[in-house]
Amino acid sequence: MENYKRVQRIKKQNEPRLMRYSHVVGVGIGKKKIETTFIRCINIYVTKKLPEEKLSKDEIIPKKIEGVPTCVIEVGEIKAHQDKERNE
Repeated sequence: MENYKRVQRIKKQNEPRLMRYSHVVGVGIGKKKIETTFIRCINIYVTKKLPEEKLSKDEIIPKKIEGVPTCVIEVGEIKAHQDKERNE
């Protein structure tokens, strides 16, 4: 499996650029199953996952970053949660 520290470094270096995509709401590290093996990947969380043909060229998330695969995950809109008990 890909070295975690290497993936973490690549994620950290590329996170500011990835967060500039209009539909990206978060970036993390995960595991992706390819055939019978799990490999580390960079998870990219988006509001809505769309087919590449519906995105402009500058909105398409790369399939790999510095050799590390990416995994696009649809999570919807992210909103801050207010703890009601805390304010009572």
